[in-house]
Amino acid sequence: MSVTFSQINTGLDAISGLIVSDRADAVQAKANLQAVVDRLTALGTQYSQFVSDVDAALAASPSDPALINAKAAKDRLVAEFTALKTAVQNGVAALNV
Repeated sequence: MSVTFSQINTGLDAISGLIVSDRADAVQAKANLQAVVDRLTALGTQYSQFVSDVDAALAASPSDPALINAKAAKDRLVAEFTALKTAVQNGVAALNV
């Protein structure tokens, strides 16, 4: 069975419509990821002094077990934060739409 020209055009239009819809979704996804990057950047700015204060407190009392634990927890959160921000920034860069 051969395909008619009108069937081909209908098929091409359907594919084109799906691509347009998916591209719009990708553009929205990129915008959402950029919003996350912006929030994470603000979070880093908001808490940068606190992070420094935790380090300074431990430096002032290096044998204080509560401060040792607080710094360890802070370091883990900073590492998690940094990894998340990097991953999301990479997602934004990868979506070339």
